[in-house]
Amino acid sequence: MEVPDGAPSPKIPGVSLRSADGFGGFDAILPGIGFFDGNPDAKGNFTIRNLYPAAYQIVTASAPIPYYLDSIRFGARDALERSVQVFPGDLPLTVTYKSNGGSVRGTVEGCDKGGVMLIPQDPLLRRDGFIHRTSCDKAGRFEIPAVRPGEYYGLAAAADSARIGGELDQSMINQAMRVSVRANEATLVDLHLVKP
Repeated sequence: MEVPDGAPSPKIPGVSLRSADGFGGFDAILPGIGFFDGNPDAKGNFTIRNLYPAAYQIVTASAPIPYYLDSIRFGARDALERSVQVFPGDLPLTVTYKSNGGSVRGTVEGCDKGGVMLIPQDPLLRRDGFIHRTSCDKAGRFEIPAVRPGEYYGLAAAADSARIGGELDQSMINQAMRVSVRANEATLVDLHLVKP
């Protein structure tokens, strides 16, 4: 966690590795299969034990506001893919959280408790920790704090729509608003509801 000078250190979020292969209910009985947790100490150090050489998904816990997930790395290489190969003697896993994020706020006409998503334009970042979801209030207003600086697609869907929770498809991209988020700045955007 990159904590600003003079700020108190927050509780450091945990990290887990999950077997990338599906094993249909055998996760609890096959060695090296399932979820493996790392709980950081006060200095941010953690160890994840009992891993076998295999492909894993890196799952990060939500950071406390005003922090956001900035990067996931094995040694010097990015480890953002949905499936990362772990080998014996691999370099350390480093998860970095920063506090200089921007915020996105605005309105959606006709939203009334519908959902808003902020999805990175970079396909590698389209994973938990980098995708933001929130709901509109009765007046259609929303706010998403602690967003990693970068380029996003902003989408909104009515409360009864299934579109907002699924995969990003070309139809949704065509209806999305492009949103630029800058460090320590608020971005104002008015979104419209995506059509089915």
